[in-house]
Amino acid sequence: MGPDLSVLENRIGYVAQDKRGLVLALTHPSFAHEKQDRSASGEPSGNARYRGQQTASLPDVKSFQSVQCEDVFLSQNDSFSALQHQVAHNQRLEFLGDAVLQLAVSAYFYRLYPEASEGEMTRWRTEIVREETLVRVAKSLDLGAFLLLGRGESLSGGADNPSNLADAMEAVLGAIYLDGGFQAASEVVRRLFEPYFKQVLEGGLSRDFKSRVYEWAQSKSGISITFSVLEETGPEHDRRFTIGLFVNGELQSQGEGHSKKDGEQQASRIFLIQKLETE
Repeated sequence: MGPDLSVLENRIGYVAQDKRGLVLALTHPSFAHEKQDRSASGEPSGNARYRGQQTASLPDVKSFQSVQCEDVFLSQNDSFSALQHQVAHNQRLEFLGDAVLQLAVSAYFYRLYPEASEGEMTRWRTEIVREETLVRVAKSLDLGAFLLLGRGESLSGGADNPSNLADAMEAVLGAIYLDGGFQAASEVVRRLFEPYFKQVLEGGLSRDFKSRVYEWAQSKSGISITFSVLEETGPEHDRRFTIGLFVNGELQSQGEGHSKKDGEQQASRIFLIQKLETE
């Protein structure tokens, strides 16, 4: 028997009218693909795995409330037909939820901080919507315990995988948006993310931006990152450094600081904001 979906709804603070959207949001591609492969070969379906359990069947009346096995595979006439996919899993909801989160966070800062500049709000939003923050929120909900995972993904620790948790968190927000509209989704975002809003405003949520730039470069092919001092100003006791961040030898951003390290961090932060806006 899988976990009770009502427990997750209580933690989120939202009760879905149509539970199937939440189930879909919690369905990892590995589970959907394995189920399709079993269906194609005539094998019985099942073997969804939850954290802390050996095996569990696909959610039914006794596990995920009234959700039936077939609900993860939607018909063309279903109210969630916008989520149609040959193999139904949470990637499309993740795409939608990402946009919902971006808008909800943007609206939060816009309304509550009328004196904030576009650049300030962009920096704040970047910190909120990044994977690390999504993972923190997902862990606060114990979201991994509710994920539907394929056998291999489960055995490899998929319920604790940061990428899986962040993706599922966005997918849940997408499901709430489809079920209850933007207002409902926005209220959930505010309730779950408000502690991190405060941390961002206090400057306590940031991490090593330079490391994040190198992580980005490693995920690409043929990308080389270098930093160089462009200018030094001020007296010895109050030196300021202007640092340039170069991608494959081309200047991409500049940052200033009282040390080269601070300048590199600022240049990295600006570069990451630019990448978020263009990708």
